[in-house]
Amino acid sequence: MYKYFDFVFVGEGETPWEQIIKDYKRLKNSMSKSEFLRHVDENYECIYVPSLHDAVYVGDKVVTAPSKKVWWNIEEDMDNMFTPQVQLVSSMELVHNRAVAELFRGCANGCRFCQAGFIYRPVRERSADCAFELCKNLLESTGYDELSLTSLSTSDYSGLMPLLEKLLPYAKEHNVQLNLPSLRLDSFKGDMAMGNRKSSLTFAPEAGTQRLRDVINKNITEENIMSALTDAFNQGYTSVKLYFMLGLPTETMEDVEGIY
Repeated sequence: MYKYFDFVFVGEGETPWEQIIKDYKRLKNSMSKSEFLRHVDENYECIYVPSLHDAVYVGDKVVTAPSKKVWWNIEEDMDNMFTPQVQLVSSMELVHNRAVAELFRGCANGCRFCQAGFIYRPVRERSADCAFELCKNLLESTGYDELSLTSLSTSDYSGLMPLLEKLLPYAKEHNVQLNLPSLRLDSFKGDMAMGNRKSSLTFAPEAGTQRLRDVINKNITEENIMSALTDAFNQGYTSVKLYFMLGLPTETMEDVEGIY
């Protein structure tokens, strides 16, 4: 199927894509489309231009491999990579109708069922100061009154408490509601949810017994669960949502009943 594309980009795209746009603006009057495609093919290891490389496809499968190796691009510096400081605001109501700021990429937990945890390795964090400026710019440019601090596992972010020390007063002053998704039971502390809406928190034990959690490498214990829930209720929360999965490898009825 790739033969129908001008080019294919592999990996995380912020910095190379910003540079490609600059290249296009600089060269569009002096190069034809085919010449520009050759330019990006020769200058970016993470780009594959199908029309320039011999390959045989049957449907979406490669029978004869292309003549160029393409390398997965990884953004190494979260503070200095290109990051949009504005966000599109829909003219219709959305389910997640809020500003979204990315704190870090990757996850060190290695849960066996989580594809994203392996694809986005290694862990790379944005500094607390940089994250605060991003949050502030997104809120001021969109007018949203709710902000989500997102990542694969937000409570594992090492700069979360320093960030909240800055963000909570700002949010209170501007009537902004903070949303902390992707919380892990073994790294959640009640202080993380100060200033957040006191209605419901979401955690994911994934399995109902310790045996099955160990099988999927979800390294949280019963003690972690009860400790996190105690902290949450002490902070004024009134309900907790728990996510579980059915049909995991080696699952028995004892594991299913363990959810209850």
